[in-house]
Amino acid sequence: MRYEDVMQEKEKAKIKAEEEREKDKFELLLERMRNHRFLAVRIGYKILYSISILLGAFGAFMAWLVAMANG
Repeated sequence: MRYEDVMQEKEKAKIKAEEEREKDKFELLLERMRNHRFLAVRIGYKILYSISILLGAFGAFMAWLVAMANG
């Protein structure tokens, strides 16, 4: 087998394992909010998701600054 074939098989196995994994309650809540029939719930989800992404990016930037300060 070639290296590419082996990597494709590993990727397929990883995707299959992810699909078979049981989702926890928080993941189910987020999925329901993302596909909710009411517009207000979907907008609320997008606002909260955007805020969490911004906070994560800010935290990563601050961690990078601290790491660079040590030389």
